[in-house]
Amino acid sequence: MDVDGKKTNSMYMTFTTLSSPAPDTTVPVISGIHATPTTPTSTVIKWSTDESSNSVVEYATGSLASTSPILTATNGTLVTSHSLPLTGLTASTTYHFRVKSTDVASNTATSTEMTFTTLVAPDIADRHLDALAARSVRYARTYAPSSFTPKSVPAEEWQPMGLAFDEDGNLYVTELTNEKHR
Repeated sequence: MDVDGKKTNSMYMTFTTLSSPAPDTTVPVISGIHATPTTPTSTVIKWSTDESSNSVVEYATGSLASTSPILTATNGTLVTSHSLPLTGLTASTTYHFRVKSTDVASNTATSTEMTFTTLVAPDIADRHLDALAARSVRYARTYAPSSFTPKSVPAEEWQPMGLAFDEDGNLYVTELTNEKHR
């Protein structure tokens, strides 16, 4: 019936529906993989893909084919620019890693195995010296006489930052005065 309530006749028509698009079977293309050690115990792994996909890094201290356990870092967000931090690593250690990315159609690309080496940990003596220097700066700022200026002490007698060495080569905190320290 038409809008006026009258009967109408129509011809039978034939039509063809379009077929569904072919399923996506193409894996993401991974490129630009690089590792950037940021501290002695952490590194950031970055790479790109040509289509949105998740981010996975598998890593271990030996070859991934023969090492167990293999550690994994993941981010499920679908992106084309990937960046995953790896933390809790051991200083001065070579790690083997590979990246994986899976697109929305569950196509997974896997890189070849690569390596990175974490940074060297600072020497324990350097860390103690840094801590001592930081304490002496606070000490010097707190306890230095208000009349003290570097010009009031001859350069050969001035101990910057309140640090001095004794005859045995031991470092100690000094008061900032214009008296020569022994």
